[in-house]
Amino acid sequence: FIRCKHGLTRVEYLLPQLEPILKDTYGVILYQEQVMKIASTLAAYSLGEADILRRAMGKKNPEVMAQQRSRFMQGARQNSIPEAKAAQIFDLMEKFAGYGFNKSHAAAYAVLAYQTAYLKALYAAEYMAALMTGVMDNTDKIALYIDDCAANNGIKVLPPDVNKSYGGFVVERNMIRYGMAAIKNVGFAAAEEIVRARKEFGDFADIFDFCEKVNLRSITSKTIESLVKAGAFDGVLASRARTFAAVPAAMKKAESAQKDKEMGQFSLFEKDEGKNELPDAPEWSEREMLGYEKEVLGSYISSHPLARYEKLLQSVAQRVADITNPEKREPGEVIIGGVIQNLKKEITKAGEKFKFDIEDLSGKVRVIANEKAAEGKRHLFTENLMLMVRGRLSYYEDFPYVSLDSVITLDEAYKILGKFLHIVFREIGFDEAIVHQLDNLFKEYPGDREVIFHIITNDNREMVAEIGAGTKIDINEELLQKTENIVGRGNMRLSWKKE
Repeated sequence: FIRCKHGLTRVEYLLPQLEPILKDTYGVILYQEQVMKIASTLAAYSLGEADILRRAMGKKNPEVMAQQRSRFMQGARQNSIPEAKAAQIFDLMEKFAGYGFNKSHAAAYAVLAYQTAYLKALYAAEYMAALMTGVMDNTDKIALYIDDCAANNGIKVLPPDVNKSYGGFVVERNMIRYGMAAIKNVGFAAAEEIVRARKEFGDFADIFDFCEKVNLRSITSKTIESLVKAGAFDGVLASRARTFAAVPAAMKKAESAQKDKEMGQFSLFEKDEGKNELPDAPEWSEREMLGYEKEVLGSYISSHPLARYEKLLQSVAQRVADITNPEKREPGEVIIGGVIQNLKKEITKAGEKFKFDIEDLSGKVRVIANEKAAEGKRHLFTENLMLMVRGRLSYYEDFPYVSLDSVITLDEAYKILGKFLHIVFREIGFDEAIVHQLDNLFKEYPGDREVIFHIITNDNREMVAEIGAGTKIDINEELLQKTENIVGRGNMRLSWKKE
């Protein structure tokens, strides 16, 4: 189409009768009106019949399409159209149904697509911020767009901050600041009150200062707790756990002060009433902290719980995005690793059944564990726990799911699946200095796991060399990261057997 439009390719028509119909679109069928006109001109369809053909192509009903092909071919024969040409044209019309719209619809979408593509190409941060602000009630879409920001546009999404965020997503130094209204239990009314108080009284010093400055008729305890869980108070340099524990006391003190103010009362010793101390509270573990983030934001912002298992997953697991790719649809045995989400337990006639999503860094897939598969493993089916799952990928209609065969934690996976570390070298780039670097590195991580070198010769043969018994190692994420830095990405893998 584009080459014809710019005169780089000559426009050709299968039949002369098609030229007046397809001239404006350079010989390509683009609009539904063109399908109807072709049917009318070549096969003597009435306008009513042509509309039925248009609808049939849109719905792709095989029986109706077979009837329409027969009707089209019969009409074309009566108009002396060669049978081969008529069949070819009908095939093109049928193919068009996969992308065609009526002209007014297509033109409007084309303008919109051009405008949004222009904005995303030249003002990517502003465009993505506006896009996420427009879907703030849909955490799944926000999570999808945040991934798109990082993966395809190189835009960092900053966590929410009571001293910097607004209701919607905003651009901040070519990055995007998370909008407070998108946090669960917050919403626009509360976000606007926080921004108002900040503008009127200045930045918030801590949770006590925050509660004193905002109107607590607009801000509930649940709102403040969700802000803490989202990391919106991290900028005041206090731990999330202690800030969360201080919410009741901070609200009680602020409510009392606000009530006194409304009644015209004040304390002569107001400035000497003592410092606001955060209560002692055990720190949240990384799993707890990130789990709370996921709960109120729908995605992980400050980090990802799988980040410290990245090399393990790359080495022994398949990416969820790859096994669920709709273009592949390859049922079979899979090994995946990730975080448990959306856990549900069902009691059936066959016994207990667990259903949950396994989410890795690329996507998520449904996992189903029946009574037999769950036996002895029920303690592992816990929200936000990180697991390695082996099972069979199947499809229910168009939805992929994995039937679980076995499961272990990711920490166990290092011991069970990581018995051997394989490192691949190319003879052409083999350097004793690299081996010396690896030897020094391995001495820092003594253990009971073996290292095997695979040297690919210049004539594409493989030589295998086992490192001596004195160089056994402890396999962990830190070692794998440092090893990759030396040998390069894609040149190492783990296995549970020697191969």
